[in-house]
Amino acid sequence: MLDGSHGDGSRCGVVRRHGAGRVYRRKGSSRYLIQYSIRGHQYREPGGATPAAARKKLRDRLREAGSERFSGPAAERVTVDPLADAVLVHMENQRRASAEKIRSHLKPLRAFFAHRPAIGVTTASLERYQVNREVHALRRAFNVAARQTPPLFPKHLVPYFPSLPVDNVRSGFFERAEVDALLQHVADDGIRDFIAWAFRTGMRKGEIARLTWDMLDRTGMPWVLRIPGAITENRTGRTLGLEGEVKAIVERRLRVRRFNVPLIFHRVCKGKPGQPITDFWQVWKEALQKAGLPSGRLLHDLRSQQCGPSSARA
Repeated sequence: MLDGSHGDGSRCGVVRRHGAGRVYRRKGSSRYLIQYSIRGHQYREPGGATPAAARKKLRDRLREAGSERFSGPAAERVTVDPLADAVLVHMENQRRASAEKIRSHLKPLRAFFAHRPAIGVTTASLERYQVNREVHALRRAFNVAARQTPPLFPKHLVPYFPSLPVDNVRSGFFERAEVDALLQHVADDGIRDFIAWAFRTGMRKGEIARLTWDMLDRTGMPWVLRIPGAITENRTGRTLGLEGEVKAIVERRLRVRRFNVPLIFHRVCKGKPGQPITDFWQVWKEALQKAGLPSGRLLHDLRSQQCGPSSARA
């Protein structure tokens, strides 16, 4: 075996050159490396435990170089997690109201595709997953990653994202007895009031999570919650008159109000009280199971069609 000099100055044993690449082994190492150049960019990566394995990998790389299949070792190491992180940063920087919704949808996706390279997310695996809202969130993550400079993930390797047929007639609305059963299995009083409020007012999760005490007017009867357009989905402000059970929820929140926390709804998280309620997917899932309710029910299914936009009653 020849003893030669590596391009970066280290000593290595040169095994064989293959056109635009070579197989070599660093001095003192039992593993083989490959080096090749594609479109003016040089790549080095592990080749295998034997010269034959390394030569095969090098041949495969050089063969891929002429096709769209080639991504390079850096792109192959990217997992789903940094793509999810990137789309959340992008949405938060743009102050998108749907950022928390996307965060919630991405959580089960992170679990399902845990540690899987992004390049391994294929249309077939997405078909098996089959949850439209969450697959849509992952599609946004891939597209944002591909638009970055430099790209976090190659645009030509973004998979096709299938959409399942959607039935626009919702059939998952909760009955009052089902909500009561669900709430019995939610230990955290902040999350419990959050869920009860969603059922009574029909407000979206992202709005509820951003309600603050300075929006509450208790000077008249009924009490009024003045919701600014900055936190509503359509960017239009509105008022909510508080009566009956909805007022009782606010009165409960007042009794546990923390004056260093502006939020009306907050929770205990990792032993720390006063934390924002951004995601409670695991709490929700366990409560559904304990209450004997279908596992596919969503917080969105709590939204009451009977609540008007200007008042909420028992």
